[in-house]
Amino acid sequence: MPYDFPFVKGIWKSDSAHEYQLSATKELIKVLASERGVDYRTKEGFKEILSNLKVDNFKKKPINDWDTTLGGMVARAYNGSPSSTVLDLIDHDDEFSVIKGYGLREWDFNGVHNLWKDKKKKPTDTAREATKELIKVLASEKGVDYRTKRGFKEILSDLTEDNFKKKSINDWNTTLGGMLDSAYGSSASS
Repeated sequence: MPYDFPFVKGIWKSDSAHEYQLSATKELIKVLASERGVDYRTKEGFKEILSNLKVDNFKKKPINDWDTTLGGMVARAYNGSPSSTVLDLIDHDDEFSVIKGYGLREWDFNGVHNLWKDKKKKPTDTAREATKELIKVLASEKGVDYRTKRGFKEILSDLTEDNFKKKSINDWNTTLGGMLDSAYGSSASS
């Protein structure tokens, strides 16, 4: 592949760039899955590698015998966002249809930056949406409808810092401690 040659200018912005981006990202996922002996096409297997889909591995983990790494690709094509890189692959590759079906989101990745606060340092819609997911989980556990006044009152006392940090909101075991710290200054009542 053209991206195997060091310092190839324009490769990530060429007419074939998207095809190369998807192919290279898939190779990294295959390497990480192979190291752990898991099938990346299953929820369980993908869950095993999810925490390793971070900038450091794109920059340093070779995807082939030529020691090709993908730090430049992530920086140029995806504004430094490994989660955007992986989600693009999942959206465009049928081998990831199972993963896509489980609703993998940007917040399910470790160390996501610029997701929780906007330019004015206010919580983003994404932060509010993630908080709503926690509210849904808490309501489901209590068997109440969070959309009603009575239901919301039932779960209000459970909206604690501890639950943001420890309570999983989805199949990917995502917790919202980092979001709470970043968007709301560690205050569950904010």
